[in-house]
Amino acid sequence: MPSPSEFRLQKYQYLKDLSGSELQVLKEARVLVIGAGEIGRTLLMHIAEAGVGTIGIADFARIENDENAPDTITSAGNSKRFKTQAAAEQILVKFNECNINCHNIRISRKNIVPIVSSYDIVVDCSNNIPAHYLISDVTELIDIPMVYGVTSDAFGMVSVFNYAGGPSFRCLPENELRRSDLSTGNESGMKNSLAGMVGLLAACEAVKAITGDGKILSGILLKIDKLTHETETICFSIPDGYMASGIKDDYGTADHISPPSISPGELRRQIDEEIKLTVFDIRPPEQYMKFNIGGMNVTAGYLLNNPEDIPAEGEVVIVCELGDESMAIADYLYNNENLTNVLNLEGGIRGWLDSMV
Repeated sequence: MPSPSEFRLQKYQYLKDLSGSELQVLKEARVLVIGAGEIGRTLLMHIAEAGVGTIGIADFARIENDENAPDTITSAGNSKRFKTQAAAEQILVKFNECNINCHNIRISRKNIVPIVSSYDIVVDCSNNIPAHYLISDVTELIDIPMVYGVTSDAFGMVSVFNYAGGPSFRCLPENELRRSDLSTGNESGMKNSLAGMVGLLAACEAVKAITGDGKILSGILLKIDKLTHETETICFSIPDGYMASGIKDDYGTADHISPPSISPGELRRQIDEEIKLTVFDIRPPEQYMKFNIGGMNVTAGYLLNNPEDIPAEGEVVIVCELGDESMAIADYLYNNENLTNVLNLEGGIRGWLDSMV
């Protein structure tokens, strides 16, 4: 089993050997990474370094404050920010020619198709089995590859599904499907070599799937033991009588939808162009009077208890100080009152002011 440093050397040699035509293919490629945990962030840096021209990052979560974090993304300075935005900024520091799309939402069957349809390949670094099934079913339906890179309680796992007519996630042996249900979301006691290896290997599989160069882990599940780093390969194929499931009605927790967000820049543009929208600012009156971007100053309780007062036409933007309370209100209105025109202002008023610096 190669050491982490040997993995890195192999990766750099692999990238060095790419031809000019392969580099051009990578530049034109569009890759969606679902999950911006530690594995996802590692993978993102590697595919950006490889030259992928357009990268989408989908994750609804915010960064938890961790002053002892081993990387800049999860450090205290990024606390409460969307993981997608922090990861995008880290990429652009080194690879500023890369085009980054941030999708600050929880992927569900109701929103995944238009998002995935804009990309050539999807990398699943999510942390729950319903999401694995959903992503596999949609990529199989649209006919694009799905690279899989996750950690469980015992293993790191990497594979490629739906590649050139190859097997899907649903074709894994039953015991491996059960083991994948132990996914940890990349954030528990593995913030070291295992997460780095999985992210690096999944990045290489994404590059190979884009260029068609090298042996691809289609029909092969690579497992890395958490404690020993020993590897095992599980071969699998499409079972007899297998039929694609299409998009099912229920994917458990993956079916919850996070409301869409709007960036300060986009909201400023819409205000300047006098596009029809409604702004509700739920901060205390003293904060609202000190500085506001217009709109009505109301309490969170008013919006929760009077959803009928929220306009059904035009976009409705919920604003708070940091974007966290407004996200919770928008989430409730979106999922419980079916107000699909409700958006959260990313980063709140603090993010608005920071964007003007």
